[in-house]
Amino acid sequence: PQMPAIAEEQLRLPLRHGGFGLMDVTEHEADAAYLSSAALAHDAMRDGPPDFRPFTDGELAECLQAKWTALRAAMPPEADRGPEELDDIFIATGLPGMSRKVTRAVAQTRHDALLQQLGSTPGGAKDLARMRSCACRVASLFLDSLPTNRMLTLNDGDFVHGMRFRGGLSPLPPLDGEVICDCNARVKPGDVDHAMTCRHNADCWTLRHNIAITAWRRRVRAAGVSTSIEPVMRCLDSLYRDDSRGDILANGPGVDVYVLDVSFIHPSGVAVVGKASGEKGYAAEVREKFKLNKYKESVQGSYKVVPVVHETYGRLGSHAMRYLNTLAVSL
Repeated sequence: PQMPAIAEEQLRLPLRHGGFGLMDVTEHEADAAYLSSAALAHDAMRDGPPDFRPFTDGELAECLQAKWTALRAAMPPEADRGPEELDDIFIATGLPGMSRKVTRAVAQTRHDALLQQLGSTPGGAKDLARMRSCACRVASLFLDSLPTNRMLTLNDGDFVHGMRFRGGLSPLPPLDGEVICDCNARVKPGDVDHAMTCRHNADCWTLRHNIAITAWRRRVRAAGVSTSIEPVMRCLDSLYRDDSRGDILANGPGVDVYVLDVSFIHPSGVAVVGKASGEKGYAAEVREKFKLNKYKESVQGSYKVVPVVHETYGRLGSHAMRYLNTLAVSL
């Protein structure tokens, strides 16, 4: 089937905006790259013959000035557009970075336009929540990580499913009509959200949860921190009278003891989609607050709870990111 126009627009966005990083160079981006390259060549030949310097060579200099005039006119008024007439100072200090500046501006404009388009479509809140969740470095790691070991490889089927899920496309063949799930919910053609929230998929959720725990233990131990699995909370804190458990006990970094609780939340789920469509990381924040309230950290300060929350599109919650940074500092 033909790809929806919205998904095609997402393909052209950089990874940091929740896209796929496929370049679709505009005329302005091409001109900015040309001017930046000419500026670098101009500087490299500063001790050479004048005719070898692009901005002093007659016909070429006129062409470059014309491209700069057109590019400058296309920039928004609030941008730092530089001088109308190119001079040696701006050629040396401003033009070399112009390509990156223009490319980022074009990407931001495309991103804003796509979000505005999504906001005006039926069911657009779910797509907005998806885009905001995808728009972070962690969520796109599977797209640009080098497969240097088995843990960093994906088979073709998993990669296709991941790409379709990121793009808001159903990983299943198109349905002729709606079907009735075992939970009695009516699943319409192209639905990509029900499977992520249906309680009848609890076994799959458990498998995903256990895989995530294994991955986190591996990363924590790589930082030189000893771990154990499923610590019994009453052994850590006398406030607990039941047999509740955490997911990972990490003895560090430093002298601190951490209890990691791993969980997942779907940003396009009914309970959070409203605010997740307008705020990055909202779904993860909601789950973090729930987990912290559940554990009620020890008054003795004998351990620290880290709610390791994954949004299903890849974004990590702020507590998980802070713990990762703590591990990185300890290396």
